[in-house]
Amino acid sequence: MGLSSLIRRNCKLFFKDKGMFFTSLITPIILLVLYVTFLGKVFHDSFAGAMPQGLSVDNSLLDAAVGGELVSSILAVCCVTVAFCSNLLMVQDKISGSVKDLTMAQVRRSTLAMSYFFGNQVSIETMYVILGTSVVLLIGLYVLYNAVRAKRKCQS
Repeated sequence: MGLSSLIRRNCKLFFKDKGMFFTSLITPIILLVLYVTFLGKVFHDSFAGAMPQGLSVDNSLLDAAVGGELVSSILAVCCVTVAFCSNLLMVQDKISGSVKDLTMAQVRRSTLAMSYFFGNQVSIETMYVILGTSVVLLIGLYVLYNAVRAKRKCQS
């Protein structure tokens, strides 16, 4: 059993275990709900309030700054929660005795450790793509909704 097979095994186990997968997503989802409900407006107001008296900034620029802060904070939280949950696979293997089975199959401990590390890295990057894409889409829909709403107010 080679390193690539063990990495594939670890990634498959992480994504097939629904409890581990959704546990890794719970904190970014909570943060997203908080931003959508009230934190986005709070950040927008604090950015607007921090501007000097004579300086005026377009609301779309402030919305972009708030959106960028949202994406960066969700991805920062995601790197901790996904890495933590992905590393739980190593603990589960030790508890269930799978480590003994894997080392009996002529797999070096260093290869096994590297497979956990690289499997963790692949899981994190996959979740980054999933969460990053969904957050960018949600922010885009939010900005589009506000633009349409503002255009309708101007026409009225």
